[in-house]
Amino acid sequence: MVSGFTVNTLLVSNLSGLLAAAAADGGILDGAAFRSEAQQIALRRAHCGPTAYDIYQRPSSQCSPPTAIPGQSLHE
Repeated sequence: MVSGFTVNTLLVSNLSGLLAAAAADGGILDGAAFRSEAQQIALRRAHCGPTAYDIYQRPSSQCSPPTAIPGQSLHE
């Protein structure tokens, strides 16, 4: 666990150091570790377009910003 987020044990030391260095410089790093399917669809709709093709098939590189297809996100 780092700042309330479950992370791979190999990342704990480096991530803790990164967050401490950012805080020492006045920076605040925040994030989320889970996105529901509904959240993923909403992001695709906002970043890629409203059609079924936009949401489920358009390559993420064609979205602005690039956004994973629902079910393929690393945040689920």
